[in-house]
Amino acid sequence: MAETDGKLGPIPAETKMMFAAGLSIFVVTAVIGILNGLDVVTFSRAWVVTHVHAGTLGWITLAMMGAAIWMFAQRFDPDDEALSSETVGDLRVRGLAIFSIVAIALYVAAFASGITWLRPIVGLLTIVASVLFLLWMIRRARLVGLDVARLGMIMTVTFLILGGLLGILLGLAMAEKFGLTTERFAGSHPASMVAGFLVLGGATLAEWLLEPEGRRIADSRAGVVQVILLFVAGTFLALGELLKVQALLMLNLPCLIAGIVIVLVRLRKHFRGMRWLEATAGRHIGLALAFLVVNVGLVVYAIALYAEDFSKVPTWLIFALDHLQFVGVVTNVLLATLLIAMARTTAGRPLVDHIAFWFMNAGMVGFVIGIMLDSAPLKRIFAPVMGLAILVAVGANLIRMREATQVADTAVTDG
Repeated sequence: MAETDGKLGPIPAETKMMFAAGLSIFVVTAVIGILNGLDVVTFSRAWVVTHVHAGTLGWITLAMMGAAIWMFAQRFDPDDEALSSETVGDLRVRGLAIFSIVAIALYVAAFASGITWLRPIVGLLTIVASVLFLLWMIRRARLVGLDVARLGMIMTVTFLILGGLLGILLGLAMAEKFGLTTERFAGSHPASMVAGFLVLGGATLAEWLLEPEGRRIADSRAGVVQVILLFVAGTFLALGELLKVQALLMLNLPCLIAGIVIVLVRLRKHFRGMRWLEATAGRHIGLALAFLVVNVGLVVYAIALYAEDFSKVPTWLIFALDHLQFVGVVTNVLLATLLIAMARTTAGRPLVDHIAFWFMNAGMVGFVIGIMLDSAPLKRIFAPVMGLAILVAVGANLIRMREATQVADTAVTDG
């Protein structure tokens, strides 16, 4: 697989800021996961949902926004010099990045507090940050051009907003406000985030990393169809669960399968000569797309068997889908982004990268198998393997970003 280092342009400071914040919050997810998997601590529901949201919001959302800043900071024409993120004009990226970090950190803290009425209030800040971010990307696209990856990222953040609104409604229902019931939103919120936001976001980042020079949407009908199908698939699933309409749930399947098939066909050329034994970004992306296929298979299984009543979906299937998507797909793609971002400014640490790659993914697969088999010994073995590997990846990348900043500061001083 061809690497893309050097083709993405200089990484903006705001991208590093958001990745650093996301990695720091990811520690919360990893530590809770390790202790919970070992059964040494019985966590309250508040801490269980904190584990989930520190991962999906604190890590994935912040890192994905950071990657989007990098994506939209560069002109479409690869021969043009990448633009500084400070040149965006009316919406300053740095202020938007800081606001997003603060809003999401407060939202994660609200989950940890266990105060149900606080969650929808703080959640509105996250929605505001997401909407502002979406508006910035749309305005920026007019300047730098719109290719398949940028279209995909715009649709991804749109789905983040829709899923976030459903999450706020769920929070209001749990706080017993406005007569809302949790039954209607308990399924639609996670469905929108997992099957909409994360599937589309993972595929979009893989597209951008593999084809950074991208093709304008007018020149890639298949790419546009891919984005639309994945967006529509997530919409059908979320609405089907929200409105309890089985037909909408079933319509998710052909759209989702067709969208993923187009992804694989369009990107297939990048997977020739995969270098699994080298610490490259390519193997993270390749494995992420493989896990995406497995995830789609489990979604098809769940809808085929439980479309009439999603409340009967077994817990093991939900947990398996969550970990395959959160860790197997999106975290792998985000770690690939960091590998490419840091490669040009800091020396590689292949041993650390091997540990993070092999142990995180092996631990995740073992943990998912343990969930499927309801095997406590397997979960106790593989949960800490996965969690400790994630902590290694977090520590290594935070150190690399600090070194990259020091190198940049030295270069400026010398200049």
